[in-house]
Amino acid sequence: MKTFTELQAVNQKLRLITGQVAARNHAPAITAGELRELVSILRRIGVWLHSKNRFSTFALESDVQEYRENLECLHRALPAFHAWLLVERTRLERDRAHSDAASAWADCNKNTFES
Repeated sequence: MKTFTELQAVNQKLRLITGQVAARNHAPAITAGELRELVSILRRIGVWLHSKNRFSTFALESDVQEYRENLECLHRALPAFHAWLLVERTRLERDRAHSDAASAWADCNKNTFES
């Protein structure tokens, strides 16, 4: 069952992300594409879970319980992740403004460099 395999993979990814955010020493090592894929899988698993009335095996019940716990951890970690994203955006905006200013200065002083 593909969704069951996805559930196990998502549990592993969620543990990694929430562990990194909880450690607060760096942002989660996740790209924008990976984040989009994770959201897509979370939605698909959500639909799959809602379609199930009972889970047939203890392993599946265990993975679903772990998934729920991971989602709770992610919910608690999201404010810290959001704060990191805001700080990172500010840093990138500052770096871009500095780069734009340096480029404008270089354009204004082209004659000095070409002489």
